[in-house]
Amino acid sequence: MLADTDVVLAPATPCTAPRIEDPRIAIDGGMRPARADLGIHTQAITFLGFPSLAVPLKRPGALPLGLQLIGKPGEEDRLFALARQLEMRGFTGVSAPACMAETREEGTRQ
Repeated sequence: MLADTDVVLAPATPCTAPRIEDPRIAIDGGMRPARADLGIHTQAITFLGFPSLAVPLKRPGALPLGLQLIGKPGEEDRLFALARQLEMRGFTGVSAPACMAETREEGTRQ
């Protein structure tokens, strides 16, 4: 599958990160339990024996999307190296959603 490729980028989750207080996610227009379905894209890859590393794709002002880095068996170090590069360049990591940024700004004004 990965003969000519070092790393494949794919979605890690079927939707944006769910809010902490809501244990459900929207899939195909319906609400599903987040715990059961959030890893739907990563489970098949790891079942086939490919290493996978999920990282949060930054979306300033919005909840992150899960990005999956898929590698060749035994080459997990490539996944960690790429994840480190993506974070250092500002593509992945944590960014506060707009509602959180506004709350933080209001707290600093008081």
